[in-house]
Amino acid sequence: MTELRYQAELGSDELGDILRVGFSRNFRGEGDLVVKDAIRAVERIEERGQSLRGKCLRIDGPQSIAVSYALSHKLSHLYETIAVLDPKIGRRGYKTFIVTSSHGTAEVGSLIETKEPQVERNSVKLALCGPPHSGKSCLRDGLRSCVLGMLNAPYPYTIPGCPDGEPAGFQEIKELDSVQASILKQEYKNDFTEAFTKQTVRAVECTSNLLNIIDLGGIRSEENKLILAKCTHAIILAGDSFDRHLTDWEAFCQEVNVPVIAKIHSDLDAYSDRIDTELPLTGTIHKLQGNGQDLMSRPIIKALANLAIDLTFVK
Repeated sequence: MTELRYQAELGSDELGDILRVGFSRNFRGEGDLVVKDAIRAVERIEERGQSLRGKCLRIDGPQSIAVSYALSHKLSHLYETIAVLDPKIGRRGYKTFIVTSSHGTAEVGSLIETKEPQVERNSVKLALCGPPHSGKSCLRDGLRSCVLGMLNAPYPYTIPGCPDGEPAGFQEIKELDSVQASILKQEYKNDFTEAFTKQTVRAVECTSNLLNIIDLGGIRSEENKLILAKCTHAIILAGDSFDRHLTDWEAFCQEVNVPVIAKIHSDLDAYSDRIDTELPLTGTIHKLQGNGQDLMSRPIIKALANLAIDLTFVK
């Protein structure tokens, strides 16, 4: 199913229905296209067999002015009351909605306070580990795209932990112009230096973003150990001689007390992904290559995205 520029999911609780909405961050779109996709997102809810009608609907999530008008036009005749979240008002720590449309007793401008708390979150710093040429950069970009496409997921901030000339977005450049990508890689490729290591360690240590992806180099070096030590979790990805590399990298992570949440075999000869266990996530990802593949829809990458997002919630 084609990804839309605007997303919507329907839920419910004792107060009525909740429409959770948000912009897809995988691609930009003009305002008119976003409005059309907002309406399409609502229509898809009904196509899935969910009923969009009742006494009260709360809309939770970011909206442009044009989108808010379009959603009101689409939904106001289906609900007695519609209210929109305002995160800046109401009792601290709880979600409060402003009534914006009413065909019943509720007054427009009145407030609906819910029992749903504003959830406390952790900053997750996820290291991608493994030997060279295992596909870590492809996994990084696929994981980033997958999270960007998920409704109201935290922004996946990437930190290059290796001066190999493949920063975030490199695979996209490569797909557009492989020759220019190769030139840029050679220009930006460098060796580990004391300055680069200190800069990267500080970047990982100081980031306050909820979800951070750190792409480590493929050598179990002292420089990589200093960077890894500032991470909160690790993913290990390896291809050939998987068991040996897994053992070596697990030991490397244990030296700095960073838990491994996923152990993934990168198999260029496989024809599909396979998930063996969920926590730690283990399995096989197939043909992890940057040649225009839709990596964000891979089962392993979807599972990694959900696992990474779940880690940001304080248990």
